Amino acid sequence: MRKISIKGASWDSVFLAVARVLTILFNILSTKILSVGLDLETYGTYSQTLLVSSIGTSVIAMGLADALNYFFNKKKHDVDDHTRQRIINSIFLLEILLGLVFAAVVIFGQSVAVGYFSNPKLYGLLIPVAFLPVFSNLLQFYHVLYVSVGKAKKMSFFNLISLAVKLVSVCLAVYVFKDLLWIFIVLLGLDVAMVLIYHISLYHNGVFIHPFKSSHKHFPAILAYSIPMGVFAITSALTRELDKLVIGRLADTEALAIYTNCSKVLPLDFLVTAFATVLIPYIVQYVTEEKKELSVKLFSSYLKVGYYSVWTLGVTVLVAPSTVISFLYSDDYTTGLAVFVAYIFDSMLRFASMHLILTAANKAKYIMGCSLLSLAMNLVLNVVLYYALGMLGPAIATLICALTYTGLILNKSIRTVDSRWRDVFNWREVTYLILTLVLLWCGAFALNHLLLYVSVNRFVAMFVSMAVFGVGALAIHFQKISATLREINSFRL
Repeated sequence: MRKISIKGASWDSVFLAVARVLTILFNILSTKILSVGLDLETYGTYSQTLLVSSIGTSVIAMGLADALNYFFNKKKHDVDDHTRQRIINSIFLLEILLGLVFAAVVIFGQSVAVGYFSNPKLYGLLIPVAFLPVFSNLLQFYHVLYVSVGKAKKMSFFNLISLAVKLVSVCLAVYVFKDLLWIFIVLLGLDVAMVLIYHISLYHNGVFIHPFKSSHKHFPAILAYSIPMGVFAITSALTRELDKLVIGRLADTEALAIYTNCSKVLPLDFLVTAFATVLIPYIVQYVTEEKKELSVKLFSSYLKVGYYSVWTLGVTVLVAPSTVISFLYSDDYTTGLAVFVAYIFDSMLRFASMHLILTAANKAKYIMGCSLLSLAMNLVLNVVLYYALGMLGPAIATLICALTYTGLILNKSIRTVDSRWRDVFNWREVTYLILTLVLLWCGAFALNHLLLYVSVNRFVAMFVSMAVFGVGALAIHFQKISATLREINSFRL
């Protein structure tokens, strides 16, 4: 009997995807508990603090995670292990310093956030929130290192333990302590603990991180690579969050609560995110060593995983979107249905790590330029469309910017590896996928309404209709998906 191997890029990606699914379930359950347990005004306050944290995470990231990936995985004969280690240490030190600066700005500038959102309840909450971004980014650094040294499965296990504790803390905060401050204190404590666990675990696997054993002479090379990526991260975050900033300023706290949940990016890309995490070292090596044929094949296979999984899951949600909102949050949020649908299409356009080729080819400046263009477009369109369409306007603005940005990034990526669109996309295959998804959606949408008409419980009707759609799509495209996974698993570093 042949022994089954669970090694290779596809298997690592599957393990990460399973962990990602469990993460999704934990996060959905946490959001459900908060949405039901908190009134709209309190949830709006929670959304405002998270907005500060998410923007801060992107601002201080400065592209340093990409730099870590680049310098850790890039094969250069003129850089010995000792020098590479000093560079890695320097990247960690830079992030810690940026995190401390951001925390100080938030703590001493709480009145600015309070004034912007017109919400005095933010006082005090922002103190633990101020430190969340730096630990969030440090955890991302450790994720990069875990994947690079082939410990993705172990990393997934640690993440699941952390999520279980977070879920318990949310329940206690909502139903026992009834205090938002408890949530943020526990989140911060867990992040600190996870950083220590990752650090010790990597130490025992031969990866030594000593931020204070760094060298300032490496800062210019690190920043030359990371700053363009940092600008990209900041502008991408602001593009994503600008609509919430507009709603938070021009509307009330309750409107922001509704918009925040309905614009929440659902993890439709859990599978392709797992593949991106595993495949980054492969892409970096193939592109830097100018193995263009392998780069094209790998990028094409990665995109197939993306549109087969993300588009299918996105259309699945659209079978009964209003019921999905009620299930995920509560009936109070169904007024944001149009925003919810717009963001599903946004996620289907802009799934994870579309810019893999460009970052590996050190073309971060182009990514930065596209991001700045997207931000400028979003800034104008958000305000204009808000006054024209109300709450839906900023969501439409985000969708337009996603379409523009994705087109520019894909076109440049294809040109970077001296390829053509038809080499990366099999247009007959893509067209067939879209056609089958549309036809299956029509059938599942009609089935959902039929079940509702005969008085079947709306959530049962939703799950049955979505299951019929999902099973149908999988059955039709199973062979293509299997072939793509086998091809990815054949790649070697």
